[in-house]
Amino acid sequence: MKTRLLSGILIVLFLFSCSSGNSSDLNKSHEELGREFVITLSEKRYDDAVTKFDPVMKVALSKSKLKEAWETNLQTFGSFEKIESISQEPYQSYEIVTIKSEFNKNGQISYLDIKITYDSKKRIAGLFFISSSGPKDFEKVSYIDPGKFTEKDVVFGEKDLELPGTLTIPTGSGPFPVLILVHGSGPNDRDETLGPNKPFKDIAWGLGTKGIAVFRYDKRTKVYSETIAKDIHNLTVKEETVNDVISAVKFLKNNEQIDTDAIYVLGHSLGGSMIPRIASLTEIPAGYVIMAGTPRKLEELIIEQIEYISNADGECDAKEKKQIEDTKKVVEKIKQIQKEKRTEKPEIILGASNKYWIDFDEYNICETAKKITKPVFIIQGERDYQVTMKDFEIWKKCLDGKKNVVFKSYPALNHLFMSGDGMSVPEEYMKSDHVAEDVISDLFNWIEENRKR
Repeated sequence: MKTRLLSGILIVLFLFSCSSGNSSDLNKSHEELGREFVITLSEKRYDDAVTKFDPVMKVALSKSKLKEAWETNLQTFGSFEKIESISQEPYQSYEIVTIKSEFNKNGQISYLDIKITYDSKKRIAGLFFISSSGPKDFEKVSYIDPGKFTEKDVVFGEKDLELPGTLTIPTGSGPFPVLILVHGSGPNDRDETLGPNKPFKDIAWGLGTKGIAVFRYDKRTKVYSETIAKDIHNLTVKEETVNDVISAVKFLKNNEQIDTDAIYVLGHSLGGSMIPRIASLTEIPAGYVIMAGTPRKLEELIIEQIEYISNADGECDAKEKKQIEDTKKVVEKIKQIQKEKRTEKPEIILGASNKYWIDFDEYNICETAKKITKPVFIIQGERDYQVTMKDFEIWKKCLDGKKNVVFKSYPALNHLFMSGDGMSVPEEYMKSDHVAEDVISDLFNWIEENRKR
């Protein structure tokens, strides 16, 4: 069975409205309702599940769409095993219940956070699924020594829009060079968790062990998902990603433990594509790392990804061919919006509105990258099917002759910079692994070499 997961492109549904609730549900706690809803999904009782939606959700997420979403999760993560934990947090007049659930695919355990937003009448007004983390023993990784660093949770950014983050500080006397980590697409947490994997935590603890501080934080689209959803038609990648990187740079500039002449920024996937734009807006960083970032338009990659996944087993059935054709139609719609620069009657396409796609189209990644004068390190996994060696070669051609740029690719690594054999497939992300030690060493050496100049 093939998995149809475009990792790194996450479509989030969050809808809100007022409605009257079921009288029996009003007597139950939000956590109890959330538990019942997940059990209903696990038993594939979609007719019962949609009765818990408010009127807007019933239109936006019909029974057939809910079924498709849930069964896609089953294809990706395997069979539902149990509810691991339940947590609840208020948001304005809503209650958000997060249900961490355990799945099993061929003996491989992974976790999924099912986040449910309840209105004042205890109707479901928002729902999304996101891969999550489970138990993982980082202390046994060869390049990690927890005794050589400490971690401090911090809050930074504008008042009322602060973001939580973690600063990993090496033991000993500073100040220390620091690397800021910038996420890929979707509402990522500070570890950039995907299934059981935490690539940003690997990097933070690996470099922390070697004497370099690392700053990572929860992405705005995770922390303020409801607020963003309400104003999604005005969201561009600047609000999604870029602004918070600038805030992080300024935050670390005022930290006594940090060598303010050695602040570096690493962007992974979408974050890597944003590095030239970030560099154009701040003079503070001493250098940049582009980690599997594409210099191309996002819509170009979408078709390549769906075609790759559909043909991964050597055949493409009728359903997959239709999915490819439907994806091409969506991409053509995006291109038309970009061509016309149409902002009236905005639509949500692949989780983003017209302004987002127009803004990205107007951003010339290659030409902006040519203007970077600080050191740049571009790294690429050769088994990566999301951002490929084609992108790596485009970077090389674009930045040919730039003495401040260093390139390196890794034959065995995928999009998460974790090792594997043969063709990389989405299921690979659900296997517990760690960022390759070579990558950690190369990041350390590159930073140290540039500090000495």
